[in-house]
Amino acid sequence: MRVHPPSFMLTIMLQPAQDVSTRRSVRQMRRRRKCTLEDMLYSYSVDCYSQVHLVAAEYPLPYNTAGQGRKQVVKYFTIDFLPGQMPDCNRSSLQRMRNKRKASLDRKLREYAKKCYTDIYIEASEFGISQVAIPGGWREERQSFSLNTNPDSTTFPPSQKELDNHYPPVNRTTLESYIRSRAKRKDAYDSDRRFQRP
Repeated sequence: MRVHPPSFMLTIMLQPAQDVSTRRSVRQMRRRRKCTLEDMLYSYSVDCYSQVHLVAAEYPLPYNTAGQGRKQVVKYFTIDFLPGQMPDCNRSSLQRMRNKRKASLDRKLREYAKKCYTDIYIEASEFGISQVAIPGGWREERQSFSLNTNPDSTTFPPSQKELDNHYPPVNRTTLESYIRSRAKRKDAYDSDRRFQRP
């Protein structure tokens, strides 16, 4: 019978626990960061007067460094926000804010994708704060940009048909569902604070 050195046996015994701990840690991080992501995109949509559409694909945990972990999507989620009231600022101020926020958004989305083992595709349409004449009426000026954290992929982002047929069903966040969720989070936070008061 072959006897392994104690250090080898210790590694075998600890590995499953480490895997479970890693998976749990990343799942918790995904939940926290998704809430933060929704808050960030909502703020961007409102402050920058922009329509936002995001598709994200989450992959198995822990991430396979050889790339095999990316073959199967565990879950998709989407976020769709429409801007509300036109901001009370001039065009140049709005554009400066948009440029600054886009740079921050780009950095944070790439960080999210890396740490949460997720591919992200986002489209944002920046509405103008003036209107231009077209035959038959008026329309708002609009500029669009997009970002794909996995630009070399041939399967991401998925088609609308793939999203509609995917199982488990796609987790879809709309403006209405986000506002309800945010209100519940605020109520839970206020309740915790009241409970903790002496």
